[in-house]
Amino acid sequence: PQEARNMLLQNPQLAYALLQAQVVMRIVDPEIALKILHRQTSVP
Repeated sequence: PQEARNMLLQNPQLAYALLQAQVVMRIVDPEIALKILHRQTSVP
């Protein structure tokens, strides 16, 4: 899991593509996907 997380953090375009595919396949609700994309992230 940690390696997958690191890969997605290093390749945001891949993370976006995976999220988009999940929306197309109706795995993730589009409203939830928008909340994920537009949530505020805190920088330490």
